[in-house]
Amino acid sequence: LDGTVASMNAAARGFLGFFPDAPIDPKEVWTLLGFSPRDALDAFEQKGSVPVRFGAEILGRPIVGVAAPVFDGKRRLQEVAFTLRDTELDTARRYVRDQPRHHADGTALDDWERSTPPRTR
Repeated sequence: LDGTVASMNAAARGFLGFFPDAPIDPKEVWTLLGFSPRDALDAFEQKGSVPVRFGAEILGRPIVGVAAPVFDGKRRLQEVAFTLRDTELDTARRYVRDQPRHHADGTALDDWERSTPPRTR
């Protein structure tokens, strides 16, 4: 694992402030995140091969990241996959989701959409 960025989707590019077709400088990515594949490997060695959460602030927005090991067919570590979430959007989504009625047509929130039981008034 040399820190090469194998691929990056449009959402991740947006989080990091890269244009859609801009070349990716791996050192810039790891500097922005404040967390690298090497950090993930250190955590995997200490805690086992489980996903590792980390926080960062990118372009003034707080994000939460998860670094997860990716294995080949023989259970050898092949690469590290990173997932980024915008925590401000998560907060807004939770607020809207927890309202008794939030759909534009006024319909109630389906039970499967809730992560917790509905609140009663």
